[in-house]
Amino acid sequence: MSISKVLAAALFSVGLSASQAHAVTTTFDFLFDGPDTSDTLTFSGGGIDLTVRGFTTPVSTGVAAATAIEQRAVGLGVVSSPDGDRVGTSGNGGANEVNESLEFSFNPSVTFISGFVVETAGGNENFDVLDSSGSVLESFTVSGDPGSTVQAFALTTPALGDTFTIKHEGGSGIFVRSITVEAIPGPLGIVGLVSAFALAAGVAARRRAAAA
Repeated sequence: MSISKVLAAALFSVGLSASQAHAVTTTFDFLFDGPDTSDTLTFSGGGIDLTVRGFTTPVSTGVAAATAIEQRAVGLGVVSSPDGDRVGTSGNGGANEVNESLEFSFNPSVTFISGFVVETAGGNENFDVLDSSGSVLESFTVSGDPGSTVQAFALTTPALGDTFTIKHEGGSGIFVRSITVEAIPGPLGIVGLVSAFALAAGVAARRRAAAA
């Protein structure tokens, strides 16, 4: 076998190993013995940097405006009127309705999988998970009893991207307790290429020795 064929086989072997590597999931937990209020919050875990921002969006204009975030013992909320520190909705579907949201920006990009929200007042809570373009990936309805009821949600089809938004669409308001994402395996880098060349050279050397 020629060195070029050996090298090709080695590169294929390294690439196959990389593709079969298990992706690592990371859960960002937002519980905090606060409260603490900030324009942005940053978190790191599993080699991923996360920046969280809060927004309010009037239905009449559709233009989002930045607002402060509050981190509490039950999770993340948005500081604005009329829903206080929850991620909520005002206006009851009328022209004056305002939807609050939390934007999650990741570096590097991730696959968004699932999360937990806290329902505090009882009844149904409606919210959407949006991608970076503002398109709805999936809509959710959760319900709970008065108090702090933790509810799980998960995308039917996990989505790849660098920015996701949880936008409230109806109910008394929620807190975002945690989200779980999956790191995206990187492409074959210089270390992999060096390994492939070393493997190819070793195989070729052994073949020449055996043929001598």
